[in-house]
Amino acid sequence: MALASGASADLSVTTRAGVGDFTFPRDRPAALLFRVSNSLNGSEDAEVTIDPDTRTVSGSVLTGAFCGRRANGGANNKKTY
Repeated sequence: MALASGASADLSVTTRAGVGDFTFPRDRPAALLFRVSNSLNGSEDAEVTIDPDTRTVSGSVLTGAFCGRRANGGANNKKTY
């Protein structure tokens, strides 16, 4: 997929995971923004690791609130009106 910045992205996803390969033009600055928390269902914990040697980013986030319960089994803190 070509982006307006001139970069390209090759993406592959499943229900719970995704992989992306991004290529940026050499003559322009490159930037990526990783939103690793703030899920619509809330986020308990998030972690991101950036390895400049291998040029990879990995991480995870714990989220939940499915049917009113948090992923860790605790109560959902959302108020009902």
